Amino acid sequence: MKKFIKYGMIVIVAIVVLLAAFYFLFPETVFKLAIDAQRRSADLVKKEVQVDDHRIVYLEGGTGETIVLLHGFGGYKDQWTAFAKYLKGYHLVIPDISGFGESSQVPTDNYSVESQVGRIDRFVEVLKLDKFHMAGNSMGGAYAATYGAKYPGKVLTLAL
Repeated sequence: MKKFIKYGMIVIVAIVVLLAAFYFLFPETVFKLAIDAQRRSADLVKKEVQVDDHRIVYLEGGTGETIVLLHGFGGYKDQWTAFAKYLKGYHLVIPDISGFGESSQVPTDNYSVESQVGRIDRFVEVLKLDKFHMAGNSMGGAYAATYGAKYPGKVLTLAL
């Protein structure tokens, strides 16, 4: 019995060491696998569309009323994936705002709040979203608030 416990502990330690080595040798792969797992658990699929000169990459999934989720400064779409799995029963659209994440950044373009809100509006038009809920945190909250003030007929509710 002691031999069994001893060999069992050796196997467990070896597995932990191998996993730690994999994590330190291939952190990008581990990060990608973790993000893919979170997306799957939230039933989100990565998509992209062209809006003017910008390629917008976004996550989409679910059915029901639409919620557009906007990330904060320095953020990206996948910061919402852990939260998104609790929003079953809704159609979620989670873009990388222009200039962030996987969406393109056009150096000659203007990235003021007004310009970004205009791009967000063209993005929702490309997706043919008529009326929707919108939530944003940090910079995304500023964009959401400005969007709601500028396009009140499109936003059902706003969460900041």
